[in-house]
Amino acid sequence: MKKVKIILTSLVMSMFLCMTAFAGQWMSDNNGWWYQNTDGSYLTDGWYWINGNCYYFGSDGYAYSDETTPDGYTVNADGAWIIDGALQTRETEVTIGAATVTVPNGYDIDADYEADAVSFDETNGFAGTLVMSVHEAGINDIREALGDEGLQAMSDAIVPEILTEISQDTVFQSKSTEQYANGTWYHYVYQVMVDGGITFQCHMYVSYVGDAVRIVATVGNNREFSESQFVSDYIR
Repeated sequence: MKKVKIILTSLVMSMFLCMTAFAGQWMSDNNGWWYQNTDGSYLTDGWYWINGNCYYFGSDGYAYSDETTPDGYTVNADGAWIIDGALQTRETEVTIGAATVTVPNGYDIDADYEADAVSFDETNGFAGTLVMSVHEAGINDIREALGDEGLQAMSDAIVPEILTEISQDTVFQSKSTEQYANGTWYHYVYQVMVDGGITFQCHMYVSYVGDAVRIVATVGNNREFSESQFVSDYIR
């Protein structure tokens, strides 16, 4: 689990450095188009990836269209970033080991395919999610010998070990078992304090597919989804 600890620590620290109905949607009026997040806020002040294309939003929330952005790039009539007339795109799904994850709109991607890990951080915001898929040869043996109770016990041991790498000051709040179409997930909620006295809530989800353990960690109040929506709707 060493790689899990390292990447989760990086996710949390990177979000602190940039601190300054399901799925958002495009909205429009006589002045133009803007993107409203699920939590009712809207995207402003910079570039955001939405459904595989990149758009520039001003301080008023409206998307630039058919013009040059303040940082010197070009967008077409639909507002999407182009270079020499060619539309610039990125993937809308990322496959990490035993998990295929939909990329949330308005989030930056940091994928480590060697470690089978990917993090999604809010652009110009403070929240994010880490997804990992780790193969462990002993999972099938535990499942055969102890069933679901053995897998839950394994999860109970994994989660605090990971969080210890972030902070020695963690407080367990709750745990539950969630059933979704993509499997059974063991859900843990912790309060975590990091250097500087900053306290945040961390939701950890653990699930097993064959000999792989899928781990999801969410930090902060994500503007595009709740923790349970991400696990149930963004992962397959």
